[in-house]
Amino acid sequence: MKTPTMIRSTLTLFTLTMGLVLAAQDYGFSTSWTHDLKPVRDSLQVDTVTLPAQLIVVHEADDGEVYDLWKLHLKERAASVDRGGDDLLAGQAKLDELGPVELRGRTNWDKKRVATDVRLVVVDTQGAPVAADRAGTLAHDLAVALNKAVVNAQIAEVQKDLDKVNDDLEKARKEHGKAVDNEDDLQGDLQKLQDKAEDNLKDAEKV
Repeated sequence: MKTPTMIRSTLTLFTLTMGLVLAAQDYGFSTSWTHDLKPVRDSLQVDTVTLPAQLIVVHEADDGEVYDLWKLHLKERAASVDRGGDDLLAGQAKLDELGPVELRGRTNWDKKRVATDVRLVVVDTQGAPVAADRAGTLAHDLAVALNKAVVNAQIAEVQKDLDKVNDDLEKARKEHGKAVDNEDDLQGDLQKLQDKAEDNLKDAEKV
């Protein structure tokens, strides 16, 4: 039989679980999107050569996470995917109908901005830079894909926690229901005992 203290503990658990729902938005990332993914024309020095580049930004992901996303996105689209220092590499990448390209993206993690800059160089299989418009389109598509992957991972993280909270809530509801039933039983027993005491008192008064 549950005591009133145990009942209070159950109700406290229910209250705390509800608090988890209210605190579910306290993550280390934003729940709103305020970023522009338009590439910016830039340049990148590779050895002694300066090549035209497109600057894209992957938000709320460090350089290691960006490399993981790079691999995931390009593994089915490129003949090879690798990393050399701060450079992300992809060989023979088929990203449009104009033929395969070679990609090099130099990463720079900015902790203050919580974002990784990627200076992307796109060249053809002969090593010549592709047209700026084409490079810009490919860079934009890549920026969208990488940032979308970041957001999808965040959604999955929140969904996982939400599922756990819902499970905890369901358990708390069941325990709360049991506690209410036990409280009703206790109230009934208490009333019976009070009636018994009253009857005993009446009998005592007759003596």
